[in-house]
Amino acid sequence: MSPFSSPANFDNYIKGEIFSEKVRDFFGEGIFVLDGDDWRFHRRAALSMFTTKLYREVTHGGFTTAARNLCAVLDKHEALGKPAELQELLQKMTMDAFGKVTFGLDINSLQTDGHTEFGDAFDFLVHNIDSRVSNPLWKWTDPLVPGKVAKIRHSIQVLDKNAYTAIETRKQESEKERERRPKDLLDHCLTREREDGTIMSDVDLRNVFVGFMM
Repeated sequence: MSPFSSPANFDNYIKGEIFSEKVRDFFGEGIFVLDGDDWRFHRRAALSMFTTKLYREVTHGGFTTAARNLCAVLDKHEALGKPAELQELLQKMTMDAFGKVTFGLDINSLQTDGHTEFGDAFDFLVHNIDSRVSNPLWKWTDPLVPGKVAKIRHSIQVLDKNAYTAIETRKQESEKERERRPKDLLDHCLTREREDGTIMSDVDLRNVFVGFMM
């Protein structure tokens, strides 16, 4: 079941602690982990982004730029008579686009030959999420793989660093700077209020970022 879906009897379809424990260190207390009212708040925040106007406004610039960068890379490969690893390039394009439309991040993986720190961390975490979900013994088997737990922690730190840097930069932004750039998901979430009038904390925003990127 999609974390964004809304069954009539939601309380019959909770994720539960067994699943949540597997992914909490990756996603934090985000939409993929939460149940009940907290899940509903994050779901409303996510769905309200997908109005036609806001969706076009948020996605147009990031995806257009990433697609143009992909074309430039393919043109370069053609000029050099060099084969291109299309799957890898498409993954980089998607990562660059989502980095831009979520938190305005310039990941620039298409402009980098080979691996990037963010890309490596992201791919490693996605692989380990899949591994944990299918492995009921993950808490005992993960520490048996040399360096795995430390690499998971480092990869999470890489995502955290990018998210928190983007949040801090955005909060220090001037009104003129804000008007000059395209809107993104972070703009939308920074002003999103809970029922009690409070806004999302930096940790909440980080969890939104990771949830959308994953």
